[in-house]
Amino acid sequence: MPEKENKERRQFKRIKKNLYVQCGPWNKTGAWNNVILQDISKAGLSFASRQEFAVDEMLEIRLCTFIRRQPISVVVRVVGCGKMTEGKNWITRASIVRINDEDVGVFEEVIETFLKGEEDNKQVS
Repeated sequence: MPEKENKERRQFKRIKKNLYVQCGPWNKTGAWNNVILQDISKAGLSFASRQEFAVDEMLEIRLCTFIRRQPISVVVRVVGCGKMTEGKNWITRASIVRINDEDVGVFEEVIETFLKGEEDNKQVS
């Protein structure tokens, strides 16, 4: 029997980052919460929060950056949510479905800066 190859499905490199971001319902009223970004790429992200989110739920993530004062607004669709083994938090995985036109360039610059930082850290190690 041939051995199965374990291929990576992701198109974009995932960057591990622990950053506080704001998360709230997209296109409707509701509570906004601070959540902890776990990782991010050009296609998606994951975050830890005290709230469980349903698969296919649409959320808005606001990411403050070092590039400009206003946060970047990213609309995501929840693709999975699971309880952490310890504590009360949930890990939510989401795909990016929309970024405002005025935020796209800033978002890409942030991702490239994070990627460069990871590469620089590997060279130092």
